[in-house]
Amino acid sequence: TQKFPFVTLKAALSLDGKMDTKKFDSRWISSEATREYIHVLRGEYDALMIGSGTLLKDDPQLTVRHPNWRAKKLTRVILDPGLRFPLRSRILSTLARGRLLVFTNKTASPQKRAALEKNGAEVIIVPGTSLELDLKNILFWLGRQEISSLLVEGGGRLATSILERKLADKIILTISPKLIGGTNAVAFYAGRGAERLKNALRLKRFSTFELGEDIIAEGYL
Repeated sequence: TQKFPFVTLKAALSLDGKMDTKKFDSRWISSEATREYIHVLRGEYDALMIGSGTLLKDDPQLTVRHPNWRAKKLTRVILDPGLRFPLRSRILSTLARGRLLVFTNKTASPQKRAALEKNGAEVIIVPGTSLELDLKNILFWLGRQEISSLLVEGGGRLATSILERKLADKIILTISPKLIGGTNAVAFYAGRGAERLKNALRLKRFSTFELGEDIIAEGYL
């Protein structure tokens, strides 16, 4: 009714809240059972969002690979202010599984934009800087496209941007019994942070369940 999608932020974490090691190694923090659960979860959403950092690091397909959702088509959203999208990315071979939307800003290379569009991607120009795009503008754009639910699976920078701007409606964290440590390891929520506990983000209707050796934690903001 508001033409704005319901946003769920999902992240796989170690027990000490890290998403990657200091060398950006994150395969695999979660167990195989948890990764299968995430594919079930993906099937419940209209669209899936990541940032360009995740695209470059993992070269993901961003498809739903679960027998419960064999025919599911999922809109894939890539935030790429510098238009660093590699033309050999695996996701470009999966266009039969759903639309591929690449958001960038007006400084993006016209040649790179044309090459991506030739390969089947839809490149959309939105306000933003060379480092960060206007997330609220993007969410309104998705809402006008009748995308009512969005699962965000990006890295720590995207997660922090979503949380700092209070754009998430729900959070799902998969927590595995591993301790990564390191001040340079990627944390789930960095940014400015709360100066006082009373200002910390607090989840409502918080619940957890176990999946193998992992814990799945869910709550609403």
